[in-house]
Amino acid sequence: MGMVNEIAQRRAVLASLAFSTALLAVGLVWARAATGAARPDATKQASTGSATRAAAGVAQATKAPPASPSSPSIAGDRDATLSRMARGKVITGATSQRILLFTFDDGPHVGTTPRLLDILDREGIKALFFVVAHRIRTTGRVHQQQRDILRDIVRRGHWVANHSVNHRILPGLDPTQAAFEMNEAARLIELVTGARPWVFRPPGGGRSARIDRMLESAGYTIMMWNLGTGDPFVRTAREVRHTFGRVLERRARMGSRGGIILLHDTHGWSVDAVPMIVADVRRRNCELLASGDRELYVFLDDPTAFFVARAEGDRPGADAPAAALPAAQYDALQTRERQRAEQYCVSAAASSPLNPSPCLSPRCGEWRRASMDRTARTAGTSTSARPAGASE
Repeated sequence: MGMVNEIAQRRAVLASLAFSTALLAVGLVWARAATGAARPDATKQASTGSATRAAAGVAQATKAPPASPSSPSIAGDRDATLSRMARGKVITGATSQRILLFTFDDGPHVGTTPRLLDILDREGIKALFFVVAHRIRTTGRVHQQQRDILRDIVRRGHWVANHSVNHRILPGLDPTQAAFEMNEAARLIELVTGARPWVFRPPGGGRSARIDRMLESAGYTIMMWNLGTGDPFVRTAREVRHTFGRVLERRARMGSRGGIILLHDTHGWSVDAVPMIVADVRRRNCELLASGDRELYVFLDDPTAFFVARAEGDRPGADAPAAALPAAQYDALQTRERQRAEQYCVSAAASSPLNPSPCLSPRCGEWRRASMDRTARTAGTSTSARPAGASE
């Protein structure tokens, strides 16, 4: 009998536990139902999160990059980071004038940029460098060398602009990531040069309405290009040179006779192509002079020729009109270039009097003979006293 009573007691305890567990389960269901009614659904939550991140990204992009009080500007009074080009319309490079601006993306690179700077010095040309800031980001040896190169770019009279930190295509990033690419690059450039940049070239040319708004909110002027060279896709300087010539001719047929040249100072073949391109342009000037065309190609020393300020009410991403220097300024540049071209054409013809290169027009022979006459007079003999029928 005692054993029967013990079994009955155990059954009663188990039944009580089962009932309590059931009550607890019901309570949990009610609690979830009650709290779920007051909780937003997952879609609304994600939407709210995206809006918050977008607002944060725009706020970060609009905020001026932190200053670097320990790094005074190394450019002195010269506006190397182009603050006078802030808040402009999108520069496309279009122009009906024969003006050319060299721009170089993705550097500075310790293996190639110093040689490029020497070439530009030798040719008497100034350029605009779009800096990818991961190259100057750390205090490691190579990055320190590339910081020194960036300072040298400024000291030699060139211009500096922002090309992001990591060369990521901005429309594919969320607003916070895109703001980081803009702001961190600006901070690093300012850390090295002493001034923040005001011109921005989107990596890969990647743009969207959102990115344009972010850049414009931060005061940037977007600069694109219209004279590509295809240098990332080839491996020789001759290919780069050939592509540039074809693009220049095609643009001229479309009514844009000059513009902004895009090269990359991270490629050795691109650097090698620069003196070739310069020589080709100067040969074209010889041909223009010989044909009686007095408008020559001019390499610009100042990117502001392409700048047009944004006006209140302009839509985001509005293009600037085709660049056109004031008549007096353009005439002065052309007068100077004609004088330089005449000296170049005579010198080039004299250096190879039996070779029609670099000038292929009828007047090249006149320049060549004039140069030979001067050389002969210097030696005490005149080419005009040559026997009839004597070959040149």
